[in-house]
Amino acid sequence: MATNIADASNLIMDGSPVYNRIGREFGAYTTVNRGAGDYIAHKTLHANTVESCFSIFKRGAIGANLYISEAHLGGYCADFDMRYNTRYLNDTERAAMILKGGEGRRLTYRRIGNVAA
Repeated sequence: MATNIADASNLIMDGSPVYNRIGREFGAYTTVNRGAGDYIAHKTLHANTVESCFSIFKRGAIGANLYISEAHLGGYCADFDMRYNTRYLNDTERAAMILKGGEGRRLTYRRIGNVAA
């Protein structure tokens, strides 16, 4: 987690003691005690959004992408992240945004690892 999450991030986790050590490595750490029927911390912070996002990601990984290799995991996550964060745009708006992001960049292909030709 420390490799992929900014140090200043506010982590919102369930009350499991497993996360205590990890939580101390970040800017803020908040827990939600689900065992006590708590689902929102401080009336504004909750873990439901990320759980919903991850649930959709898992369904996509199992459904559309039958196999996700570790070598391409970052690309799959970036693609899903973009689609999730633009879910309120229509297809035309999303396509225009994607094309705008490619301006001035050259699309290249390079082999990853020892892939046979």
